Amino acid sequence: MKLIKNLLTAAIAACLSLSAHAQDYPNKPIRMVVPLAPGGGGDVAARLVATEMGNILGQNIIVENKAGASSVIGTSQVAKSPADGYTLLFVTDFHSINEAMNRLGKLANKLPYESLKDFESVGQVLNLQIVLLASKKSGIKSMQELTAKAKSMNGAMSAGMLGEGSPHYLAFLNMQQMGGYELIEVPYGGSGPATLALQAGDVDLAFATIGAGIQMEKAGRATPLAVSGPVRDPLAPTIPTIAETGYPGFAIQSWMGLLAPKGTSREKLVLLNNALNKALANPELAQKIKATGMYPAPASREHFATLISQEADKLERIYKNKK
Repeated sequence: MKLIKNLLTAAIAACLSLSAHAQDYPNKPIRMVVPLAPGGGGDVAARLVATEMGNILGQNIIVENKAGASSVIGTSQVAKSPADGYTLLFVTDFHSINEAMNRLGKLANKLPYESLKDFESVGQVLNLQIVLLASKKSGIKSMQELTAKAKSMNGAMSAGMLGEGSPHYLAFLNMQQMGGYELIEVPYGGSGPATLALQAGDVDLAFATIGAGIQMEKAGRATPLAVSGPVRDPLAPTIPTIAETGYPGFAIQSWMGLLAPKGTSREKLVLLNNALNKALANPELAQKIKATGMYPAPASREHFATLISQEADKLERIYKNKK
C-alpha cells in the first residue's frame, strides 16, 4: 500500500512539474528561421507575424534568414535543432515541392531530413495565388480561347516558365495535362523577366502575382485570364479561377506556415498555434499582409499538417505525369 502511495505521489509531482514547466514557456527569445532571402514578400510576412506573436507571448521572436538550395539549408538546420519550442521554421510551399521532387529523385541531392516526419505543425500563416496572363500580341482573351487555340496550334503556343520547382511551372504543367495540349516552355530566371517577355510579345503566356497582373492590365500590356487557386482573389473578383474555366479541380497556390522540430511538446505547440491565430486575427496585421498580395490563413495544427502532406502527394502526381 505504501508503495502504491509513493508511486501516486511521484506521478502527481511529475505532472505538476510538467505543467509548471509548460506555464513558464516561453521564458527566453524564440528563434524563427526563414529559409528565404531578406526583403521578399515571404520574409516581410514572417517578420510581421514574428513581431505580433512575440507581443502576444511576451517574448521576442528573432527572425534569422537562412536562404539557399530552395529552402533546404534553413529547413535542415531546424530539423536538427532541439525540440524545446525555441526554434521555429517559417515554411513555404517549397516544403511540399521538395518532398515531391525528392520522392521522384528529381533533386540534385537527397533531402537531409524527412519533410513529413521530422517536424511538428504549428499552423498555417497565409495563402498566395498567381494569375495567368496572355500577351496582347496573342489576342487571347479567355481561358476557353486559350484551350481551343493551344490545341489547334499543335504545341506552337509559348509560355514563360520559371524553375521546375516553382508554382508557375507546376501550374503550366498541370494545365497541359488537364487541357490535353502542349506548350513551348521558354525558361526564365524569375517572374520579372518572364512578364517582361510577355509584355514584349516574346511569349504568349506567363504567370504573375495578382498585384503585378492588375497593373499590367491597367497599362494595357497583358490580359488576365484566370487565377490559379481554388477561389477567386479578393483583389480581382471578376477574374475566374482556372478550375471554373474547364479545368475542374485545378488548384495551384503558394502557402506559408510555421513548423517546429519533431518532439516539441503538444502544450507548447498548442500555445504557439493559439498565438499565431490570434496574431493573424489582428486587423492591423491582416491589412499589412494583404498589402503584399497575400492573405492570412489561420488554421488548426492538424489542418496545416494535412495540407503539407496532401500537397506533396498532388505535386508528385503532377510531376509523374509529365511527358
